[in-house]
Amino acid sequence: MPKNLPEAKYPEKMPVVQAMAVSPWAPLVAVGGNKEILLFENTGTERKLLGALPFGEGLIYDLKFSKNGSILVASGGVGAKSGKVVLYDILKGAKITDLGEEQDAIL
Repeated sequence: MPKNLPEAKYPEKMPVVQAMAVSPWAPLVAVGGNKEILLFENTGTERKLLGALPFGEGLIYDLKFSKNGSILVASGGVGAKSGKVVLYDILKGAKITDLGEEQDAIL
């Protein structure tokens, strides 16, 4: 499970979900919104907001966890303007690196 995540407030209105991923090893769900990824602990009957990872590149169109669940890959951007892929270390709640300087959102 993640530690040291940037704090997040539970949104009054949930963002339109463009992308969602479930960790293969932990009760963790990542939900992509506009410029942030919300991370929830999902125990089956209850969902607790753990924190958020910033995604300053724009809208998130795809989210995937690595096979061991320690890395989250997010792709997106601003249509007809810019796009990137960002890798996050889930345990540390930190950005590892980003890839691409595209001229359109990465789907």
